Amino acid sequence: IMNQAQTQDIGDVTWMREIYRFLDLEKEKNAALYYPVRPIGERQNLFSMLFSHVLNGTIDVYEYQLDGSERFSEQYKMKIDSAFFLKFDIPFTVTEEGKYHVDPADIPGEEIRGYYIKETWYFDKNNSVVDIKTEAICPVMMYQEYDASGLSRFPLFWVPYEEVRPYASRMPIMISSLNNASTHTINDFFVKHNFDGEIVKTTNMTNRTLAEQFEGDSLKKEQQKIETQLKQFNENLWVYNDYIGIADRAAVAS
Repeated sequence: IMNQAQTQDIGDVTWMREIYRFLDLEKEKNAALYYPVRPIGERQNLFSMLFSHVLNGTIDVYEYQLDGSERFSEQYKMKIDSAFFLKFDIPFTVTEEGKYHVDPADIPGEEIRGYYIKETWYFDKNNSVVDIKTEAICPVMMYQEYDASGLSRFPLFWVPYEEVRPYASRMPIMISSLNNASTHTINDFFVKHNFDGEIVKTTNMTNRTLAEQFEGDSLKKEQQKIETQLKQFNENLWVYNDYIGIADRAAVAS
């Protein structure tokens, strides 16, 4: 009920822009989502929490499309079964009731070194500000290639953030090595935009990623250009009226 009350309704917004980012968990600013890599008592990282709920059936997940998009319909809902566990080398057992079980220590939280997230920047006409809504997250398993060419990304699945938020809101995290108090939650982390994520795609008519359109320095420049556009949109909502400014100065002078 609380989650429904906090849901941001963006169905009738007058301006919106959909952004896809990649959060590299090796960056210090994103480390709160990664540690501890294995559960320590009641402490666990985001993927361990998420995967536990997926196994319990309290969170539904959906296929990661080749173009990186998400489709939250029954047709694309994923079954987490033996084929999935074998594909990603996750040890599992089958209970007498026929349910799959993975020991918490075997959940591959250490291999999940990144997340794709989809966020929507939109104009909130009720408050006359630009706000951000996290729409979906996708855990990314990363492996070293045999030829040592670097880490390869294996997106597992998309999950609507609204399904994650009730649990993320009750999951305390430490966001700084200088303050060990767990004063924030995973939900705070996303709502307050505390992460550092590079833009990999924006929704566009050709449905192409930035890497498909730009390369090298041009890619970095385009990413920075989009970041600047997003930040400046809110600043440009209101235009200062020179006439009013002149009138105010005249009133003060008199």
